[in-house]
Amino acid sequence: MSSKSLNGLNVLVTRPALQQESLQSSIEIQGGIASSFPLIEIEPLREKLFLESLEVKISSLGQYHCLIFLSVNAGVYGTRLINDYWPRLPAGIEVIAIGATTAQVVSKGLACQAIYSKAGSSSEDLLLLPQLLNVKQRKIAIVRGLGGRELLANTLRHRGAQVDYLEVYRRNPIKQSAAHLLQVMQKFKVNVVSITSGDSLERLNRLFLEDKNRPQKWHSIPVIVPSKRIFNIAQQFGFKNIRLAKGADVESTILALEELAIEVDKLDSSKWYN
Repeated sequence: MSSKSLNGLNVLVTRPALQQESLQSSIEIQGGIASSFPLIEIEPLREKLFLESLEVKISSLGQYHCLIFLSVNAGVYGTRLINDYWPRLPAGIEVIAIGATTAQVVSKGLACQAIYSKAGSSSEDLLLLPQLLNVKQRKIAIVRGLGGRELLANTLRHRGAQVDYLEVYRRNPIKQSAAHLLQVMQKFKVNVVSITSGDSLERLNRLFLEDKNRPQKWHSIPVIVPSKRIFNIAQQFGFKNIRLAKGADVESTILALEELAIEVDKLDSSKWYN
């Protein structure tokens, strides 16, 4: 693709504010327009109860055979906590990340080599890694945000592993109004929305539904989603033009946007803003 391969795309970037810069700059370098509208904010867990539980698990990190980091935020906050207790990662621990960007964050934070699936960045993709097929009697720690899917842990337990969670942050919905969202979209003539999580998609859908006059029109705007699971959720919400990226990382999102840009002449934003 040329350096102007995203010409004509006006992208609403909904990922948390502290994670927007690299995607926005990549979009603009390639000729697109990026508008910021974060729907979720990330907050490290600070409550004493959570921190005491984490301290116990991290101080005993040497008992684990494998660490799995499920997001960039898990990589950022998890590696910081681990480094507070371990100047060097205990020998023999396999480190796995859910995607290339998370792997980079973890590898840098822990000075190690983090494994990731090149097939995609979902729990389903992780479960196909050779390192996670035969885990009987292995002890695995999953580093993630508070709450979330249980598929990975349940499957690993079914395969015979002992699994603990190291939950290091929480996701909070940002109080945004539908009026503000539509104002931003109209101002920048947004013709595609980038979504990186199920929480963000659910929040976006609620805001669209608050516009009683034309929710069906908003559901026709193209949305980029990072996994088949979120693709299915978007279908259930009624979105009509869903584009599946290989992950939530910047590179995967840009590749999906490049594919959409080929059809940019067909994106008639007038039907949304007139």
